[in-house]
Amino acid sequence: MKTILLSFFILLVKFIFAQNWTQQLDYPSTERDDGCSFTIGPISYCGSGLAPWFSPLADFYAYNSFDSNWYPIQSLPAGKERQYATAFSHDSKGYVFGGVSSNGYLNDLWQFDPALNQWDSISSLPSEGISGASSFVIGDTAYIIGGKNSTSDALSTVWAYAFATNTWEQKNDLPFNGIWRSSATSNDTNGFVLFGKDESNVSDSVLHQYNPTSDSWTNLSTFPSGGRSYGMMQLIGSLLYTGFGTNDQGQYFDDLWSFSLSSNNWVQLSNGQLSGRKGGMSFVQNNAIFYTTGINESNTRLNETWKFQAQSSVVAINDENVTIYPNPANNSITIDSPSLIEKIELYSTDGKLQLSTNEKTIITQKMNTGFYILHMLIGGKEVIRKVQILH
Repeated sequence: MKTILLSFFILLVKFIFAQNWTQQLDYPSTERDDGCSFTIGPISYCGSGLAPWFSPLADFYAYNSFDSNWYPIQSLPAGKERQYATAFSHDSKGYVFGGVSSNGYLNDLWQFDPALNQWDSISSLPSEGISGASSFVIGDTAYIIGGKNSTSDALSTVWAYAFATNTWEQKNDLPFNGIWRSSATSNDTNGFVLFGKDESNVSDSVLHQYNPTSDSWTNLSTFPSGGRSYGMMQLIGSLLYTGFGTNDQGQYFDDLWSFSLSSNNWVQLSNGQLSGRKGGMSFVQNNAIFYTTGINESNTRLNETWKFQAQSSVVAINDENVTIYPNPANNSITIDSPSLIEKIELYSTDGKLQLSTNEKTIITQKMNTGFYILHMLIGGKEVIRKVQILH
């Protein structure tokens, strides 16, 4: 009887886990792994990577969770195809750095403007190119962590890129081993790095925290499932979400874990629904984690997209406190709230930024008929709404 009950409990747990991930529309282009992604407001942008038969790619697509659809955007310029790039965003722009191509290790930095649907080459790293680095943004600075170049399989370098001055500065080296294909994210004050391989090809299991003020690192915790690389990590509220990737024994994972920055506790959230995979692209929209593409243990590249609805510790603004009218709109839309309206951005559903303002009224009479997404910063919190313009 105990055996039957235990088997039933295991099946029940697997059933509960299976409810967490839901499959979305496939990535609309070539199957791939080792691409990169960044999010601007309510839209996420995914691209580059390695196609079957080892062809590096330059195409990018925008994902809009409001209609759960993918839209093509401008590709990186011809000849700029790459694998193992890292990407980040800041102030309504996206950035893609480095990687590797048939031309070797890359040190270039590209800026994407969603309003113009345009890529521009900006200041290159004043050093040899880097592949497989991770990155995060704190304030007005992006940090490029580790990676690989022609002389080292796992770098200890940390580079800081200042958005305001378009300049680079080398920071203190990592106090632990060099690291390649780690996972990284950040909040307003600290950066976080987990996973990745060192020069001995050994995977890391320590969660590291970076303090930009002191340019120093501390070890927060050890990941309960052991070291791995090619994983993912995202932050929602005070919870870090991490998983996927492969370990030193060649095992591929499809698990998802959360780590509480407030209580220092790990919790396993899901396991066993997807096939194990590594090297996919991940992003967050509306308190949900999305994971797309990658390669599985059969060495098959994928274009699947999956969604996990996370529980956020961020307190959302009550709908009653934000009023948008009229909706649908003709000549204008007005946003009212008793909280301070700090910023308003209007996006088309295909990810193109239409305007950015802090004015409460938006003139819409010259805009095309259709649906748009309002991305607002109100009282220090994000508010996202869908609006319609009719003429």
